[in-house]
Amino acid sequence: MSEQAAGPQRRSPLDNLTPADFVAGGWPHGRLVVPAEAFRTYGLTRDQARAHLRAVRDLRQLVLDYEKYLKVKNTTQLAFSARIGVSVNRLSALRSGTAWPSWRLAAVLRSAVPAAEVLERGRTDGDLDDQ
Repeated sequence: MSEQAAGPQRRSPLDNLTPADFVAGGWPHGRLVVPAEAFRTYGLTRDQARAHLRAVRDLRQLVLDYEKYLKVKNTTQLAFSARIGVSVNRLSALRSGTAWPSWRLAAVLRSAVPAAEVLERGRTDGDLDDQ
């Protein structure tokens, strides 16, 4: 049999990096930074690099909103994960900044967790009634 060539591999400027690599002082509460290896290796334009950094910034804000939501609702991560039907391990990885979330997790979490401005007003608009 002849050797088969490896198929195309998807590469991303975020390969080999975690969300925590973009924050100095501890994910998610520290200051946003850009790891040197993040974008230079891939030859991204300035606009492409900004788009990726904005995605990291938005993910960080989602995690901050999520942590605030747990406090406001006085609930645990385990109870919340069961309510929205996602893995508590995936939520833990997201909170600790050790893994990038799937698009599904980010979308479900964003739809379940109000923005910080709403939470600061003491409201949890968008909550679905527990059934």
